[in-house]
Amino acid sequence: MKVDFKNNEVIFSNGRKEYANNGILGISEGYDDIFGKITVEVSEGYDGGFGGFCEQIFTKEEKRELADWAIELWNRWVEQK
Repeated sequence: MKVDFKNNEVIFSNGRKEYANNGILGISEGYDDIFGKITVEVSEGYDGGFGGFCEQIFTKEEKRELADWAIELWNRWVEQK
């Protein structure tokens, strides 16, 4: 997975592109009032849904790719001086 900052896109290895304002992606836990359960959601930019307005439909491979990318960034942050 890579981030194209010029076009504000995240590009998965399978070619799928999703909008991500300034390459910013976040993950959060929240309560879904409709389904009555705690969910984990990915967002882009400062307040936008990533991968669609309400439904976030990603393959297991895309989820793994996104998670590995985020882990790599956190590890780089820990190691930078």
